[in-house]
Amino acid sequence: MREKKPAPSGAFSNRRCRVAQLNLRIWLRSITYHSGLKPSANASGETIQQHGKRIAFDSSRSPTAGLLAAGVAVINLPLAMEPLTPEPAARGPRRKVFHVRGLTKVYGLGLAEVHALAGVDLDLFEGELVVLLGPSGSGKTTLLNNLGGLDLPTAGELRYQDFDLTTAEESDLTRYRRDSVGFIFQFYNLIPSLTARENVALITEIARDPMPPEDALQMVNLGARLDHFPAQLSGGEQQRVAIARAIAKRPEVLLCDEPTGALDVRTGIVVLEAIERVNRDLGTLTVVITHNAVMADMADRVIHLSDGRVLNEHRNSVRAAASSLNW
Repeated sequence: MREKKPAPSGAFSNRRCRVAQLNLRIWLRSITYHSGLKPSANASGETIQQHGKRIAFDSSRSPTAGLLAAGVAVINLPLAMEPLTPEPAARGPRRKVFHVRGLTKVYGLGLAEVHALAGVDLDLFEGELVVLLGPSGSGKTTLLNNLGGLDLPTAGELRYQDFDLTTAEESDLTRYRRDSVGFIFQFYNLIPSLTARENVALITEIARDPMPPEDALQMVNLGARLDHFPAQLSGGEQQRVAIARAIAKRPEVLLCDEPTGALDVRTGIVVLEAIERVNRDLGTLTVVITHNAVMADMADRVIHLSDGRVLNEHRNSVRAAASSLNW
């Protein structure tokens, strides 16, 4: 890990200010959304305190869990921390992004032990689109969570370039998730009181080198829906906002957990086309987990998992266009 350098005080202060303003805007929007209040433009902390007791937040309505993975919950992380930057790629063969050997993950103890991963070996390379196939319980999501730094393995090797994920401090894992990995889940985890543009801006405010929210939304063909709220968007459009949010920080890795699981076939194809375009245009290593074998045709490489192990893998000589898929 390189020596950390403090950020210039002026830049640090300005960035803190922008984040604080965004937090206040989200909070005031939440007041309006959840309680029907209309805070004035000069609403202060007293206004929030005065009406705070009327706002009920519970885990069933809050998208906090998904936003944690997306990097939003690291707003309070000291922003002067140096981002985790991969070493420059050498010319020649494609660079190895992930190195995985003997990866195991055990949940529970004694008779309740569950071996979610039982010795996974694989390598993932820049620019690939990889589909992980397997039935429920095969270890797909556990592997994805380990690759993304959301969970830690019980044993084995797991490296992102020269960064050892198995021994990293939590602050380093947070920086890794914030700067290097984009997450897309089956459920969209959008904040209902923010527009599509503002949901994406949650990431661009804290990323080290983001693209403008408008550009990210344009990449997924939502340029005309920038100022629509989630309730005004279809399920497929909401998922595409989630994709735009994930790619806006220009991640090296895009991890997709059943991204079409909650969608019908036609809408699912549109979402897969957006993922395909991100992989092609940005060169992002993209890993999609699914139990839908049809999606294997759009991949460079298909890895089959069973009982926590890699059962087999194969490479497609020609990738099928997402628009040609049907299930």
